[in-house]
Amino acid sequence: MSFLRNRVVVLLLVLLFTVLLYLLLPSSIRQSSTEPNLEVQRTQRFGSASPSPINITVRTGQIPSDPPLFFREALPVDSTGRQVLPRLQVVLLHASESVKSEQSRVDLLKHFLEALGVHAPVLITPSMSGHYALPFLQRFSDQLRAFVPIAPVATRTLSPQQYQDIQTPTLIVVGELDTNLGSQSLKNLQNLPHHSVVKLSGARHACYMDKPREFHQALLHFLNTLD
Repeated sequence: MSFLRNRVVVLLLVLLFTVLLYLLLPSSIRQSSTEPNLEVQRTQRFGSASPSPINITVRTGQIPSDPPLFFREALPVDSTGRQVLPRLQVVLLHASESVKSEQSRVDLLKHFLEALGVHAPVLITPSMSGHYALPFLQRFSDQLRAFVPIAPVATRTLSPQQYQDIQTPTLIVVGELDTNLGSQSLKNLQNLPHHSVVKLSGARHACYMDKPREFHQALLHFLNTLD
């Protein structure tokens, strides 16, 4: 693909869910892996908590920028096909460190959120996306509804006092077996004043992939605590 040949280095996958959608996790979404760019696809999600299927609108797209930003968006729709307005917007980041300037990373993430009309999101930040999320959190914590770091990099870039100045509700997620970056990030992130910690038993660095059911259960519980 051309974007691979051009070494596009940043991939931001955005998932905008309502609390209703999360009530059905962690059962899987049935969707095509060959979904075309910007084409809307409707899928059905079944969960034990719901007596009837929930329709989900899924689309992928690209936001013009340097480098380009790619996203996937999911929203529930009602029986008439109208989108259900979310109570919470949840953004899951995936990124590399190849955008070198810290300010450029902050600007890129800010541009991404503004381009999609995302306001006060819950920002989920695994691993390398910490290069973007941590400086953004420091500068614009008041623009985040909540923060969910999953063993991110770059936690040493903030001092204990800088962490303590941040009032954003935070769920710190780490894998029990992630004794390197997971332990290091946990030590630093625990300086955040409004945090809780979830350790996923038997999970490695990518703990949300090792233990998806347990991760989604913890995330759902956290989301339900937000006003």
